[in-house]
Amino acid sequence: MLVTGCRGGTQGGDCVYRLGNRWTGLRLAGAREPHLRAAVPRDRVRIAWAGRGDEAQLAGELRAFRASLATVPWPAGPRPKRSETAHARRD
Repeated sequence: MLVTGCRGGTQGGDCVYRLGNRWTGLRLAGAREPHLRAAVPRDRVRIAWAGRGDEAQLAGELRAFRASLATVPWPAGPRPKRSETAHARRD
């Protein structure tokens, strides 16, 4: 899963929501609710902050992430079925 959001921090930030990037990082690290489930392999999750004009950088991040996923084995056991991931949707 590649998570992206506005570029912030020392790169001249363009975020409207000043705490959004921090909260996203904390959620993915499991330190803030709603957090990423412990069963999600962290080597299959990456954050790429990008702003307007950073499309080429974001495309490069996506290519690098795809390449890294090719070397990561799937966890033992069957993959979850779509119906088992329905908790992520808000119906």
